[in-house]
Amino acid sequence: MGIGAVSQATIGFFDLASREYRPLELSTDHEITSLMGNISTLEGEVFLHLHVTLSGVEGQVRGGHLFSAVISAAATASASSGSGSTRPGASPRSSPSPASTS
Repeated sequence: MGIGAVSQATIGFFDLASREYRPLELSTDHEITSLMGNISTLEGEVFLHLHVTLSGVEGQVRGGHLFSAVISAAATASASSGSGSTRPGASPRSSPSPASTS
């Protein structure tokens, strides 16, 4: 779980028909009102599968998979560990790449 603020973010929607992510670039200040997901491995690399809800200055809300973000004021996140697989079945892979933050 997480909250905070970003000055830029790339979020996306996974289109089941095309099996590709549809990215959306946000280049204005937004508050992170919700952040959740899991941390696992994919092809031997750490993989963050994160979903985010962001609120803009007028209260408009955007959400989707979080691919990247630039933290502006502050951000906090917490994680808990579990056992077993966090990524059952085949995982969709397309660009953009897994989440990163700056």
